[in-house]
Amino acid sequence: MNRRSLLKIAAMTAFTAALPESSERGEGDLATSTAEHRGGSNFGWYDLAAGCRREPYGVISAYHRAPRRILDRLRQMHAAGQRRLRIPVFHKHGPDEGTFIDSTGGRMSDRSVAALAGLLAAVRATGFQEVEIGLFPGKQNSPKSWTRWEQGLYLENLGIVEHARAVVRASGLPYLLDLSNELVPPPGRPVALRCARQLWQDYTERHGTADTVGFSCIGDTERFTMLPEIYRDVAPDRLEFHFYGTPANDEWARFLSAHRTTRAAGLGSRPWVIGEVFSDDAVAAANLARAVRATGQRVHALYQWPLTRRQLCADVETVPVSFAAYAAHGF
Repeated sequence: MNRRSLLKIAAMTAFTAALPESSERGEGDLATSTAEHRGGSNFGWYDLAAGCRREPYGVISAYHRAPRRILDRLRQMHAAGQRRLRIPVFHKHGPDEGTFIDSTGGRMSDRSVAALAGLLAAVRATGFQEVEIGLFPGKQNSPKSWTRWEQGLYLENLGIVEHARAVVRASGLPYLLDLSNELVPPPGRPVALRCARQLWQDYTERHGTADTVGFSCIGDTERFTMLPEIYRDVAPDRLEFHFYGTPANDEWARFLSAHRTTRAAGLGSRPWVIGEVFSDDAVAAANLARAVRATGQRVHALYQWPLTRRQLCADVETVPVSFAAYAAHGF
């Protein structure tokens, strides 16, 4: 998208004033809240077919086919108390395929730009207060699968970060960026570590740290220890963690491990985004609320992922409308 087109999008949305923070929760008392702001969902799909078939329903890839259905879903989520969204941008080198949009050349197609801009306009018109854009490079673009350095694909991924950033800035919505979903690697993954370091350096040299969480991190202790290896002397203003509890290592334990590790690394003063948790899960909500109270850790917002603790499907099994379990615990 050229500069003139981006300015046009900005002009179209500039007249709409943001809703005041003081009214964003809609219910409950801010003074007793666990998180600083009411959260919401990862909104990647607006529907599912039998057998957890998600691919025809991507909110960006299918936006041109279903803008009204997507708007209706946004209204349902907002009516259920959600006030913030995390929107994944799945992309790969090559033609659009299901949820994945084409990132060839480091730019989204005109149709994908129009879809993302239209989606963000609908999000804002519905009354949501903020979005996080998560970049999800997949297939050959995923640095987590590289066994050697892929300069062309690296530049393509960096280009999509820049392009998505331009579109969300033009929307007028407050935003954060996850530069590459769950790119914080475990020890012994030198190519992924190099990619995270390089992408962080390239991004912060251009834009600083204020509008990004850096890279979301899976809730495992070995990955927490890698954060200083990536950020070194320049860390993001907020850190993001994904907490999926198991019987052997629940959300409480994972949260406390992250808290201990980040404090030991000198990152303890930063608020967190809890970017993925089981959908509308009372156990997760109670565990996380207890951990916040025990540690005093600041949480910017929490976003549920459309997967339940039963994990009946591999990745996505529901459309996350209800937020009641988390709202009840101040998220």
